[in-house]
Amino acid sequence: MRCVPGKGQLHSVRRSHARRHSLLSIKFHAATSVDPARLMQIVSKTRGAQFSPAGVLLLPLDGQTSAGDILRFLGEKLKQLQA
Repeated sequence: MRCVPGKGQLHSVRRSHARRHSLLSIKFHAATSVDPARLMQIVSKTRGAQFSPAGVLLLPLDGQTSAGDILRFLGEKLKQLQA
């Protein structure tokens, strides 16, 4: 799955670590077209997930540590946004 910056696409995807939790941080560009209902569905169904007013979606990795596992997890969440 490719994520190319631009209108309707993710601006950046980066992995960050909080002090006690491993989180995937996804920052949406202001012009990104995302269905708010789908986004809130992901947040409500994913324990520990958060969405900030700054457009950052935080998703707990729940033990995924390898790059492949993290990319699969990210791919699943992005597909949920598109579905």
